[in-house]
Amino acid sequence: MNPRTWLLVAIIAAAPIAAIAAPDDHDPADAPALRECIRSKGGSKAGDRTCVELIAKTCMAAVGNDYDSTVRDCNRRSEVAWDVILNSEYTALREKLPPGQFATLRDQQRAWIKAKDAKCNAIYTKFQGTMAHPMMAVCFNGEVAQRALYLMRYPSR
Repeated sequence: MNPRTWLLVAIIAAAPIAAIAAPDDHDPADAPALRECIRSKGGSKAGDRTCVELIAKTCMAAVGNDYDSTVRDCNRRSEVAWDVILNSEYTALREKLPPGQFATLRDQQRAWIKAKDAKCNAIYTKFQGTMAHPMMAVCFNGEVAQRALYLMRYPSR
Protein backbone atom coordinates (compact mmCIF):
# COMPACT_ATOMS: atom_id res chain seq x y z
CA MET A 1 0.00 0.00 0.00
CA ASN A 2 1.17 3.47 -0.69
CA PRO A 3 1.52 6.01 2.14
CA ARG A 4 -1.73 7.80 1.24
CA THR A 5 -3.70 4.55 1.50
CA TRP A 6 -2.13 3.81 4.89
CA LEU A 7 -3.02 7.31 6.06
CA LEU A 8 -6.63 6.86 4.95
CA VAL A 9 -6.86 3.49 6.70
CA ALA A 10 -5.39 5.01 9.89
CA ILE A 11 -7.86 7.91 9.83
CA ILE A 12 -10.84 5.60 9.32
CA ALA A 13 -9.66 3.23 12.06
CA ALA A 14 -9.12 6.07 14.52
CA ALA A 15 -12.39 7.86 13.78
CA PRO A 16 -15.02 7.50 16.48
CA ILE A 17 -17.87 5.29 15.42
CA ALA A 18 -21.24 6.89 15.93
CA ALA A 19 -23.46 4.87 18.19
CA ILE A 20 -26.45 3.70 16.22
CA ALA A 21 -29.35 2.75 18.43
CA ALA A 22 -31.21 -0.38 17.49
CA PRO A 23 -34.99 0.03 17.29
CA ASP A 24 -35.46 -2.12 20.38
CA ASP A 25 -32.98 -0.21 22.54
CA HIS A 26 -34.63 1.04 25.69
CA ASP A 27 -35.02 4.80 25.79
CA PRO A 28 -35.65 6.26 29.27
CA ALA A 29 -37.75 9.01 27.67
CA ASP A 30 -40.31 6.51 26.33
CA ALA A 31 -42.26 5.89 29.55
CA PRO A 32 -42.64 9.63 30.34
CA ALA A 33 -43.78 10.20 26.73
CA LEU A 34 -46.43 7.50 27.19
CA ARG A 35 -47.58 9.03 30.47
CA GLU A 36 -47.90 12.42 28.79
CA CYS A 37 -49.86 10.85 25.93
CA ILE A 38 -52.25 9.21 28.41
CA ARG A 39 -52.61 12.49 30.29
CA SER A 40 -53.45 14.42 27.14
CA LYS A 41 -55.24 11.86 24.95
CA GLY A 42 -56.13 8.86 27.10
CA GLY A 43 -59.49 7.95 28.48
CA SER A 44 -61.21 7.06 25.23
CA LYS A 45 -60.63 3.96 23.12
CA ALA A 46 -59.18 6.07 20.30
CA GLY A 47 -56.96 8.05 22.67
CA ASP A 48 -55.71 4.93 24.42
CA ARG A 49 -55.00 3.24 21.07
CA THR A 50 -52.98 6.28 19.96
CA CYS A 51 -50.90 6.05 23.13
CA VAL A 52 -50.47 2.26 22.96
CA GLU A 53 -49.05 2.62 19.44
CA LEU A 54 -47.06 5.82 20.07
CA ILE A 55 -43.57 4.41 20.70
CA ALA A 56 -43.75 1.63 18.11
CA LYS A 57 -45.03 3.96 15.37
CA THR A 58 -42.49 6.66 16.23
CA CYS A 59 -39.72 4.07 16.24
CA MET A 60 -40.73 2.62 12.86
CA ALA A 61 -40.91 6.10 11.38
CA ALA A 62 -37.41 6.84 12.68
CA VAL A 63 -36.04 3.59 11.24
CA GLY A 64 -37.81 4.31 7.97
CA ASN A 65 -39.37 0.94 7.27
CA ASP A 66 -41.88 -1.55 8.54
CA TYR A 67 -39.98 -4.77 7.89
CA ASP A 68 -40.85 -7.70 10.14
CA SER A 69 -37.70 -7.15 12.20
CA THR A 70 -38.46 -3.45 12.65
CA VAL A 71 -42.05 -4.14 13.70
CA ARG A 72 -40.75 -6.72 16.18
CA ASP A 73 -37.99 -4.53 17.58
CA CYS A 74 -40.04 -1.35 17.83
CA ASN A 75 -42.88 -3.17 19.58
CA ARG A 76 -40.41 -4.71 22.01
CA ARG A 77 -39.09 -1.23 22.77
CA SER A 78 -42.63 -0.04 23.38
CA GLU A 79 -43.37 -3.04 25.57
CA VAL A 80 -40.37 -2.16 27.77
CA ALA A 81 -41.72 1.38 28.25
CA TRP A 82 -45.18 0.10 29.12
CA ASP A 83 -43.62 -2.41 31.51
CA VAL A 84 -41.83 0.43 33.31
CA ILE A 85 -45.21 2.12 33.79
CA LEU A 86 -46.91 -1.13 34.79
CA ASN A 87 -44.28 -1.86 37.45
CA SER A 88 -44.41 1.70 38.76
CA GLU A 89 -48.20 1.59 39.07
CA TYR A 90 -48.13 -1.85 40.69
CA THR A 91 -45.59 -0.64 43.27
CA ALA A 92 -47.69 2.44 44.02
CA LEU A 93 -50.77 0.26 44.49
CA ARG A 94 -48.85 -2.06 46.83
CA GLU A 95 -48.15 0.97 49.03
CA LYS A 96 -51.71 2.36 48.85
CA LEU A 97 -54.00 -0.65 49.04
CA PRO A 98 -54.96 -2.45 52.21
CA PRO A 99 -53.16 -5.82 52.46
CA GLY A 100 -56.23 -7.90 51.56
CA GLN A 101 -57.06 -5.81 48.51
CA PHE A 102 -53.45 -5.87 47.36
CA ALA A 103 -53.33 -9.67 47.77
CA THR A 104 -56.30 -9.90 45.41
CA LEU A 105 -54.56 -7.62 42.91
CA ARG A 106 -51.35 -9.65 43.22
CA ASP A 107 -53.25 -12.86 42.42
CA GLN A 108 -54.94 -11.16 39.47
CA GLN A 109 -51.56 -9.95 38.26
CA ARG A 110 -50.11 -13.44 38.39
CA ALA A 111 -53.09 -14.83 36.47
CA TRP A 112 -52.78 -12.02 33.91
CA ILE A 113 -49.09 -12.83 33.32
CA LYS A 114 -49.92 -16.47 32.59
CA ALA A 115 -52.83 -15.52 30.31
CA LYS A 116 -50.73 -12.92 28.44
CA ASP A 117 -47.91 -15.38 27.87
CA ALA A 118 -50.29 -18.11 26.72
CA LYS A 119 -52.14 -15.78 24.34
CA CYS A 120 -49.07 -14.22 22.73
CA ASN A 121 -46.98 -17.39 22.60
CA ALA A 122 -49.88 -19.21 20.90
CA ILE A 123 -49.23 -17.06 17.84
CA TYR A 124 -46.01 -18.94 17.19
CA THR A 125 -47.78 -22.26 17.54
CA LYS A 126 -50.24 -21.19 14.86
CA PHE A 127 -47.87 -19.52 12.38
CA GLN A 128 -44.50 -21.17 13.15
CA GLY A 129 -42.30 -18.89 11.15
CA THR A 130 -40.66 -15.51 10.94
CA MET A 131 -44.04 -13.85 10.50
CA ALA A 132 -44.96 -14.97 14.01
CA HIS A 133 -42.27 -12.89 15.73
CA PRO A 134 -43.58 -9.42 14.84
CA MET A 135 -47.12 -10.59 15.55
CA MET A 136 -46.03 -11.85 18.96
CA ALA A 137 -44.25 -8.55 19.71
CA VAL A 138 -47.40 -6.60 18.81
CA CYS A 139 -49.41 -8.91 21.07
CA PHE A 140 -47.05 -8.56 24.04
CA ASN A 141 -46.86 -4.78 23.60
CA GLY A 142 -50.65 -4.47 23.47
CA GLU A 143 -51.23 -6.75 26.45
CA VAL A 144 -48.67 -4.99 28.65
CA ALA A 145 -49.97 -1.57 27.59
CA GLN A 146 -53.58 -2.51 28.38
CA ARG A 147 -52.57 -3.88 31.78
CA ALA A 148 -50.56 -0.73 32.55
CA LEU A 149 -53.58 1.39 31.64
CA TYR A 150 -55.76 -0.79 33.87
CA LEU A 151 -53.40 -0.32 36.81
CA MET A 152 -53.17 3.43 36.16
CA ARG A 153 -56.96 3.57 36.48
CA TYR A 154 -57.32 1.01 39.23
CA PRO A 155 -60.58 1.68 41.14
CA SER A 156 -58.91 2.45 44.47
CA ARG A 157 -57.33 5.63 43.15
